[in-house]
Amino acid sequence: MKKKKLICWLASAMAATCLFGGFYMAQDVTGSAAELDDHTMESVGDKFDLTETSYSAEESFVYTASVRFEHGQAAGLAFGASEDEYWVLNVDRVENSVKLLYFYKNAEDNIAAVELLRDWYIGNEKMTASEESLVKPKVATIDKVQLKVVVSVETDGTYAEFYADNIRRFGVDNVIELNEIATLPDGVSYQGGQLGYNCFNSKVTFVDTHYSESDYTYYTEAYRQQYHYSQYAHWNNDPNGLVYYDGYYHLYYQHHPYANHWGDCYWGHARSKDLAHWELLPICLFPDGEVDGWGPGNGYMWSGSAMVYRPGMSADIDARGWFPNGNGEGLIAFYTRDGGMQDQVLMSSDDKGMTWTKRVRIPQTIVAGPGKTDCRDPKVFPVEKDGDRVTLWGMAVTGMATGDIWFMKSTNLIDWSAAGGFKGSIGETDDMFRSECPDLVYLNADDGTTRAVITLTARNYLVGDIVYDQASGKIKFLDLDGNDVSQMAAADVPYQRMDFGPDSYATQSFYIDDTSSEYYGKTVALSWFSGIPRAPQSIESGSLAAITKTWNGGGMTIPVEYGLVKSGDGYLLTQTPIVKNSDAFDKTNVVNVQNLTFNEKTENPLAAVQSRTTEILATIDNPNEEDFSFRINQSNSEYTEIGWTKEEGYFVDRTHTYNGGLSMGNYHVRYTSGAVDGKKLDFYILSDNGGVEVFCNGFTVPFYVLTFAAPYSVAASVVSSGEVKIENLVVNEIGSVWREKGSTVETVLYLSDENVELSQGLTTQKEVTAYATTDEDVEWSIVSGEDVVELERTTYGVMIKAKGVGTAQLAVICGDKRKTVDVTVHGGVFLGDITLNDDGILSGNWLITDEGLVGSQAAGDGFILSATAGTDFTYSAKFDLGNGAAAALVFRADEQMKDYYVANYDNNGKIVKLWSPYGELARASTGDIDVKNIVLTVVAKENRLQVSLNGRQLIDVTDSRENAPLSGLFGLNVCATRAVFSSVGLQQDSYAYDGGALVVNAAIEQSVVAVYNDTCGEKLALEFWSASGRTLTIDESYFKTLEKTGVYRFTVQGMAAEYSFSVTVNVLPETTFNDMQLQVGDDVVIYLGNIQIGEIKLNGAVLDKQYYTVRDKMLTIDASALQEGENTLTLTDDVSVTIDVSALEVEEIETEETDDGFNPVILIAVGGGVLVLAVVVVLVIRRKRKCQ
Repeated sequence: MKKKKLICWLASAMAATCLFGGFYMAQDVTGSAAELDDHTMESVGDKFDLTETSYSAEESFVYTASVRFEHGQAAGLAFGASEDEYWVLNVDRVENSVKLLYFYKNAEDNIAAVELLRDWYIGNEKMTASEESLVKPKVATIDKVQLKVVVSVETDGTYAEFYADNIRRFGVDNVIELNEIATLPDGVSYQGGQLGYNCFNSKVTFVDTHYSESDYTYYTEAYRQQYHYSQYAHWNNDPNGLVYYDGYYHLYYQHHPYANHWGDCYWGHARSKDLAHWELLPICLFPDGEVDGWGPGNGYMWSGSAMVYRPGMSADIDARGWFPNGNGEGLIAFYTRDGGMQDQVLMSSDDKGMTWTKRVRIPQTIVAGPGKTDCRDPKVFPVEKDGDRVTLWGMAVTGMATGDIWFMKSTNLIDWSAAGGFKGSIGETDDMFRSECPDLVYLNADDGTTRAVITLTARNYLVGDIVYDQASGKIKFLDLDGNDVSQMAAADVPYQRMDFGPDSYATQSFYIDDTSSEYYGKTVALSWFSGIPRAPQSIESGSLAAITKTWNGGGMTIPVEYGLVKSGDGYLLTQTPIVKNSDAFDKTNVVNVQNLTFNEKTENPLAAVQSRTTEILATIDNPNEEDFSFRINQSNSEYTEIGWTKEEGYFVDRTHTYNGGLSMGNYHVRYTSGAVDGKKLDFYILSDNGGVEVFCNGFTVPFYVLTFAAPYSVAASVVSSGEVKIENLVVNEIGSVWREKGSTVETVLYLSDENVELSQGLTTQKEVTAYATTDEDVEWSIVSGEDVVELERTTYGVMIKAKGVGTAQLAVICGDKRKTVDVTVHGGVFLGDITLNDDGILSGNWLITDEGLVGSQAAGDGFILSATAGTDFTYSAKFDLGNGAAAALVFRADEQMKDYYVANYDNNGKIVKLWSPYGELARASTGDIDVKNIVLTVVAKENRLQVSLNGRQLIDVTDSRENAPLSGLFGLNVCATRAVFSSVGLQQDSYAYDGGALVVNAAIEQSVVAVYNDTCGEKLALEFWSASGRTLTIDESYFKTLEKTGVYRFTVQGMAAEYSFSVTVNVLPETTFNDMQLQVGDDVVIYLGNIQIGEIKLNGAVLDKQYYTVRDKMLTIDASALQEGENTLTLTDDVSVTIDVSALEVEEIETEETDDGFNPVILIAVGGGVLVLAVVVVLVIRRKRKCQ
């Protein structure tokens, strides 16, 4: 880019002021394509920065950029601009609006503005005040918005389209001719002009700025699927409300529009005419407040289903007149309102699904009783018909926490009552997962019968029949033998596997009742393509955003057409991707092989494949049952393998597949179907950037598997253990459904990371990969910080290695594109009893810094496992949670994380929770706490687990599972936060004392307030102990005060937490004595400690008991028994003391009076400053102990 002079115009409060400045400009090459450098600007009022790039009034162009808000109100893209006028597409966070503005110089020579068009950023005209009150504050904090201006010059006018987050604004079907906008001032027309930027009362940075004749950057990211649906930005999960109406297939989905991680759910929206090419539409459903009357608390828009409403389906709906625009016809949908309860809500749309009106609340209490519980994901289906008219409707909702599938019934779609149900699963096994996201369809089987099929979460399905029992008023699901599954235990319900991979979820089918659909009379379904939330066999879906950045990755699976084939005494569900038979996808054939005998000497029949977006159809004759596989997305360093073996059946293996630079648990896994006949093999494989879908055995064995194969891994090959015959092998490359064929081809450069943190103790290196949309070489160099980092080239980028503490910057260049990577290397020491290294990082970013151990994960869970294992223990961490969701202790984990425990503090719910992959064990509310100073502690003894927060025990539970882990590795977890662990410790529950001082290592560093001997019921004097950091030292002198050996229980009271331990005292240190000097007439007082005395001798003769007493281990000898001069006192055969009686000055100290009135006078004779009593502390005389 050339650095040129920039003209800046500032209109403060719409008053014009002329300023000048400089910034990097694109060359003025009309009709070319270019990327502009990031541009930061700040203003009070409106400010304009113009580039020298311009388009005339006769030229079409696309101008796009993303605006990052540091603070402030509004910003936009300027086009058709000069120093006197500007056309601006603007997003206003404060007003929750998108606007097309025209700025011009008025008669007073000031810059004035006319609002030409306005739309909601999130919202529509049906939004209530309560809904707006929940949405508007959220929009005001959104930090990044993508904007796009498309100007198309046609023979009959200049047309424009305007987008925010790639969603078309100002009416999705509205044709905008710039010169015919009603609010355009008289005499004004679009004349072309410069491109530029605008901001209003804000500080912003424009990034990813491109201009061209076409939007050549659209959906080109390295892991953006090219012929699957994915939303452009932010988070999605379950598909909702799938319906065909008025020529469009509508796809609604769970959507969090403020970040790329899960949060407050809205309904996102897209539509398609062919289920291939999708148009992104404005968000159509928003959270509501309690004041709106749809239930207690704020209600969020969770999953549901939709259908076409035709006049006559319900007399009650007809009477209410919900569809005046459709002459009584429109759309209705049912969704779960997640608020104070999980109620269902019926809503209607009279504008072809663009906006919705909430109509009827269906209380959770109908089926689930009082108190909020899981009761969600309504699916409505016909139960009984009179001809074509449905006379009884059913609704299935599920309770994941309880494993229930509930049925409700209605004759008018408005009034619903309970109608039975059955049990699903509340745990998970290899074959069964959760009772959630039900779908119920009727399928015509290949034997001429019609069967009901219910699917749950895309993980399993059940084939049978739906009947209505008039006597009981219940809807019943009967298995193929006519048995009511509600009378079966959950484990006995004959579920079948729906996905042999791990990554489809929440399947829903389209409602299609219109003969104009090419799928009329067929059942088409799709799923969320992002893994099973929190499941041990899945990668954590929240972690995908670390790779995809703009969106959370995955999107939706390819739509499939259901079928049902007879198999033995039952049926198998078939799932045939629509890609196979649809003309909507752009396919280019690259391989077509027939009847090829293949063995190890055969040339690779897939040598022509050079793509990650492919369709593979294959039939293999394998009479000897040889192992056979395809390797796709292949390079010298990786491949994804799909095949069959006699032992495993069909399989998809990503153990050799690149992971996108992330450490993700359960990623390098091989998924298998179980043994099936292999003499005749068939495969249908779809590969798209970031995902592989495989359908085998007549489309009855599906695998949905997310992958992060590198963008340059595009080869494929065939592998066989012996000779097979390839009867048919066809490979087609599938073009993008998001960009028109023949679009401008320009280099777009993507980096996996533009900011990298390393440390000298943990995460000492990290790979950064680059992907360019052209074949030009990518060059890497160190701009600054050669003493901080070094680079090692890898297949897809560089490995950045820490050399020293500090910062560095890298330059990445591909053609005329240049990006930078900023690197920080931390120093620091980890204060912990567990051993951490890079091999233990499963997900997230983990660093040792001057602050402590830092664990961070923008969304989802980050896990690190240590190399330290334990059985019974006290495990504790002190941490600052930061501003995010949760942090946790992980313990008793196996290396594969197939079983483990997690004890976490969740700040969103203000709870402490204990859970494992097999479910939640316990939770407890905490109230508000100081998240900057948290101490979380676990005490594990066999299968009893106790969890404490800041010294307060909140959970005490026994895991009664037969195979509950009793030992394993220690680790840590963070969830959607950056947490700093200042100390992580393991604390022994018991110690052995064999002499000297006892050193106890606490789990955390804290100030110690007091130490108690619980066995003896006493508080230790300060003279007996000391504490520093995590170390508590009990002096030997204290053990001299104990009377006998044995087990003693101690409790330590700290400022942050309290802990206990036991000490087995095997030996008692002997009490030692020094010789004494006394004054004539003074009694002798000696503390005996643990010396056991019998008869006492004085000067060789047994001392008569009338001359001495022993009380509380204090020996007192009357002065009259002593002779002047030297006296020898014999206490035992081995212990004697010399007492010199002479005239010496003495100091008399009185102790506190004990409960029984005993107030001894202890005489301390001082000679030369030397204490001449027993060498133990004798100034502290305690009440009698419990243990004496």
